[in-house]
Amino acid sequence: MSNTQKQRPLVYICQPLYDSEDVINKAKHYCRFLTNLGYNPFSPCLYYSSFLDFKNKKERQQALTSAIDMIRHCEQVFIFGNYVSSGMYAELESATLHNKPIHYNLIHFDK
Repeated sequence: MSNTQKQRPLVYICQPLYDSEDVINKAKHYCRFLTNLGYNPFSPCLYYSSFLDFKNKKERQQALTSAIDMIRHCEQVFIFGNYVSSGMYAELESATLHNKPIHYNLIHFDK
């Protein structure tokens, strides 16, 4: 990266953590949306679903624990959807604890 290029801020996407086609597709749209705004998005849903089974209670908890740990590395948190799940609530608590700006977005991407 040259000195004239600005590093894109790493941001966290907070959404329900389920391994379903609909949730995965929404995560992809959220990532594209934030990328187009100049951010570098991190989606726990996309990342952890690639190697953990969210239907397995232990693995879903591992994903949530790891996701919450990633919040401290991100500059901001973006919430997508129309409700806050228990996992999202824990992510928001972590964001607050680490003084991360939280942006609430009720953006829905329909096919």
